[in-house]
Amino acid sequence: MEFSRTRAADEVTRDRLFDHAWTEGDVSPHAEARALDFLVGSWEGLQSGGPRVLEARLDARTVNKGCLVVDELRTRPGRTHEGQEPWRARFAVRGWVPRGDGHFESWSVASDDTVLRRATGAVDGDGAVFDTTYRETGAVMREAWVRVSPDELHVTESRRLTADDEFRQLRVTKLKRVE
Repeated sequence: MEFSRTRAADEVTRDRLFDHAWTEGDVSPHAEARALDFLVGSWEGLQSGGPRVLEARLDARTVNKGCLVVDELRTRPGRTHEGQEPWRARFAVRGWVPRGDGHFESWSVASDDTVLRRATGAVDGDGAVFDTTYRETGAVMREAWVRVSPDELHVTESRRLTADDEFRQLRVTKLKRVE
């Protein structure tokens, strides 16, 4: 992993990963590897699919001189009669390796899943679809990232438990870019 060759483990903190000056440099990946840069930025919106609609905020940044994408998705229910509930955060580091012709392999590690996950997918000009197969169960998680417009992003998460099953939609997060 490129990150391990440029920074010592004790130098890496969450704040530093989001500090542009700390990660700026002249190394950049092949242009095809930057096909997902459209999701970089700050986004706000709503997530549906669970027992209630949640507020959602997504902050995505490139780090390690553009070689990795770090994202933090925070969700919380709206106001209740008892006041505002706290944000729940999911922090992930993702890397994409182009295989050619718009197909990618990716890997990710997330704060709620400490297993290094590998996915395969395809990218076109307006989005990406990645499938992650969980070796433990054989289930497949599908993430579809669709750029509806330059300032609107929809993320749909679906799952199938076996190869014979249809994908079942779990969540949809609709986001708008914020400055």
